[in-house]
Amino acid sequence: FDPSQKVNYPAIVFTPPAFDLQIENEPEQKNQIWKLHFESQEMLSTAASTTKKQEALDRTAEYLKDVVLEFIYTYGYDNKTVTIDNITETLDFEVTSTLTFLPFIDVNDSVTGWQIDLEIKEARIDSLCHLPDVFN
Repeated sequence: FDPSQKVNYPAIVFTPPAFDLQIENEPEQKNQIWKLHFESQEMLSTAASTTKKQEALDRTAEYLKDVVLEFIYTYGYDNKTVTIDNITETLDFEVTSTLTFLPFIDVNDSVTGWQIDLEIKEARIDSLCHLPDVFN
């Protein structure tokens, strides 16, 4: 979030991915593991009732589930291909971790929602770095 601008809620947050670098004798990684963090957040009134809080948690859980499943099944399943600038690549990753959704409530900011950490594994040496808009 840009602290100089107002955040529009509900919001989906995707933290830039982290990765583990495995030292191998080969010049390129064959099985890069990427660690992804997603959050869905909603702002609550300080006077929100328990019912309103539960409704916000229910909504944000559904939002996050929809985004994560779209990411996995649209881009990481059945050798989905994308073409950008006349170059076609196969997106070939698989989820390597169990999908555990965790709720959170930030008491100070009155923000509630869900978060998930997951890992994906790329199966090939080829890189998609030349496709800057692959997930747009």
